[in-house]
Formats: sequence, C-alpha cells, structure tokens
Amino acid sequence: MKRYMLVAALAALSVSPAIAQNNAVPAAAQTEAAAVTSAQQFTDIAAVSNLFEIESSKIALQKATSPQVKEFAQRMIDDHTKAGDELKAAADAQIIKVPTELDDKHKQMLDQLNAASGADFDAAYIQMQTNAHHEAVALFDQFSKGGEAGQVKDFAAKTLGTLQEHEKAVEALSQTAQAGDAAEGDNPAQNTTLTAPVDQNAMANSPAANAPAAAPPAPAAAQNAAPGAAPAEQNAAAPALGAIDVKTLTPVDVGGIKGDDLKGVEVLDPNGNKIASISDFVLTQEGSLDAVIVDFGGFLGIGTKPVAVAFDGLNFVSDKDGKRYLMAAITKEQLDAQPPYNKDDYASNRDAQRLVLSK
Repeated sequence: MKRYMLVAALAALSVSPAIAQNNAVPAAAQTEAAAVTSAQQFTDIAAVSNLFEIESSKIALQKATSPQVKEFAQRMIDDHTKAGDELKAAADAQIIKVPTELDDKHKQMLDQLNAASGADFDAAYIQMQTNAHHEAVALFDQFSKGGEAGQVKDFAAKTLGTLQEHEKAVEALSQTAQAGDAAEGDNPAQNTTLTAPVDQNAMANSPAANAPAAAPPAPAAAQNAAPGAAPAEQNAAAPALGAIDVKTLTPVDVGGIKGDDLKGVEVLDPNGNKIASISDFVLTQEGSLDAVIVDFGGFLGIGTKPVAVAFDGLNFVSDKDGKRYLMAAITKEQLDAQPPYNKDDYASNRDAQRLVLSK
C-alpha cells in the first residue's frame, strides 16, 4: 500500500523535461508572487520559506528511505543555509527585519513530516519540496523583475538560478523514484481508493467508513458513464498525497470541546485532504461557540483568508493518537466565494460572514 501511495503521488508530481522547462511554475503562483513588491514583504516570505527548507530537510536526513532523497536533502540544507545568510546580509543593508521562526502553517507541515514514515515520508517530503520550489521560483523571479530596488532585489536575482536548479532536481527525483518503482512492479490488489463517510454526523456508522478497500479505478470510459451521479460524488477531490485515511478516524463528542481546543486543528474534506486550519473561534453573547475561524489559502502560508464557519453541526474526529481534525464537506470554491471574517463588524454582518454547512 505504501509503495502504491508513493508511486501515485510521484506520478502526480512528475513533469517531463519539455514541460518542466516552460510550465514548472504554476500560473497561480506567478500571479500571487507578482503582488509582492516591497523588500520587507519579500523578506518575510522568503525567510520563512528558507527556514522551512532547512528544517524539513534535516528531518529528511533522519527519516528518508531513499539515498537520493537524503542526498537532495543535504543539498537543500547547504544551499539554503547559505541563502539565509545572504538574505540577512541584504536585509540588514536596507534595515529590514528578518523572521527567525516558522509560522504556524509551516510548523504544521513539519509535524506532518514527523508523523510520516517509510515510503510515505519520502513522497510527502518530495511533494512539499516540489510545491515550495514552484512558489519560491515564482516569488524570486517576479521580485527580481519588479520588486523594490536595493540589496534584497539583487539577492533575489542572484539566488533565482539556484532555486531553478533545485526545482529541476526535485522533479528529476520524483521521476526517478516513479520509474524505479514501476520497474519493480506493483501488486494490483494494493491499488486501493480511500472512501469518505457519507453522513458527517454519523461517521462511525457510515458504510464508507466500514467498507472494505475499493477495487482499482475503472477505465476512463466506465468512469464517464455515470451521468446520474450526485454532484458531491462528481466534484469530490481524490485523496491527495498526505491525505488522512478517513477509515481510521473516530468521532469526537463536541460537548467536551472548548474554544481554545480548536486552535490549530486542521480541516479535512470528506476524502481526508487537508484544506485549511482553525485559527480562532467566535462566541455568542451567552458564551457558547458560534463559529470557528478557518484560515484558508495564502502564498507560502502567509496572507491567509479567514472564514467564519458556523459551529453547529460540525463533525470533529480524532486519529489513533488522539489528534483532532474537523471533518467538513466544504470545498475550496465555497471558501473562496465566502466573504472574509472581520472581527470588527462580524456582529453586524454575521449572516453574510458566517458560512453554514449543510448537515
């Protein structure tokens, strides 16, 4: 099963050399990076990203199973330690403060790596490195062209080439791992599909939660021959790399949950994909929980959009280690369309700002 997850994940990440040269950086990342024009803003994002590269790669040196992954991780530590020193020197020259700690989002990503093992760890690390370097290349490229003039902009231009080399290296690493595993061969019986609970408020009794592993995906023709499928089934995102197996989760009694217990809880979609995290909560005048504030989106974890989600009917679950999650039939499209939470006028605009999920 672990080998299948690694191959599936790396297949999704793999980019042919021809495509990698032209489309390595997603258009969305380019657009978000173009909005970063001040040296302070660039430094805030780049420093946190650089710290994450170093810390995640230190974990990889200890936990990776592939010698190639460990070799890549050591290169990341060496190159990003040097880049961090050069960024600080450039920022000091412009009297710009440099962050020295990771933000909450990147700390959670390190927690995910620490919780993974074996082939799952290698796959998770490769995906994080791929995403991080796509975003970093976009950021450094855009800032070196249109950012605030000064030493920090010069640093961005100088470092861009190294990041592009890293980007190509991690793509080659994913291709190598995929090709090697394909040559070894997979057991078709291992190609399972995660199933999600249908009823959020009765997950423990859900047929999906207790069903045996699903059969391998049907051919494309068969997949497209279900026009009567429910919208949720048609639009549900497939489990991504790093997704939680929902069959291993158990319901949590919300009666025992306090507001402070919610901070930092990750939000899962019905397939176990992590789509957001809870940063805060809102109480009613009587002191009961009215909504949780979900931080969604953001470039490199900075500049997230807070969305108030009604507490009523939310389904909290936990894994075998007692870690809690919010299981919600919520899509990124819903969160994108929802007005952001504003503490100052929430009371007067509660109906507009409070997203109520169907039970």
